Amino acid sequence: MASSLTSTSSKSGNLYLFLLIFVVIGLFYLFFIKRPTATIDFQRQAFRLNSSAFENGIRLANMRFKSSSIEQNLVDRWFDKDVGLDYNENGFPIGTDIVIGESDKGMSAENCQQVWRFVLGPLQPKMLVARSENEYWVEVDANNNCVFHPFKIQQMQLSYHSTTGKVVLTK
Repeated sequence: MASSLTSTSSKSGNLYLFLLIFVVIGLFYLFFIKRPTATIDFQRQAFRLNSSAFENGIRLANMRFKSSSIEQNLVDRWFDKDVGLDYNENGFPIGTDIVIGESDKGMSAENCQQVWRFVLGPLQPKMLVARSENEYWVEVDANNNCVFHPFKIQQMQLSYHSTTGKVVLTK
């Protein structure tokens, strides 16, 4: 009797495993082969979430600046693993390796990348300073805004103006 129970449960276990594999393959087929826009939808949603996290990080950095009791010149006021976030005179992040007196020179793609990395922390997606097809990338526009781009989604971008601290997601 015990052998018939174990063989039955073994057979039903194999059946459930087969059904699970079949469902996973079916979902993969539906979302990634039959409907490739699903991957773009996932990428759009991920970029929206990263944009929201970035905007909240900029707000937090500004609040930390305002609550600081250090003089109002360019000083590292938020440290993480021996890296300090640098601020402009308005209290918005401008990079991590700015020398006092350089805050009025304007943003560079490298500074934008540093702000992205610092504000989003260790789980942020990789950000490159050159155009990329497989990663997020950043550029500085004519108005000195950091413009962050997701890969493969050309209509979306996130812009950050360090003078005002304004973060705008363009869809």
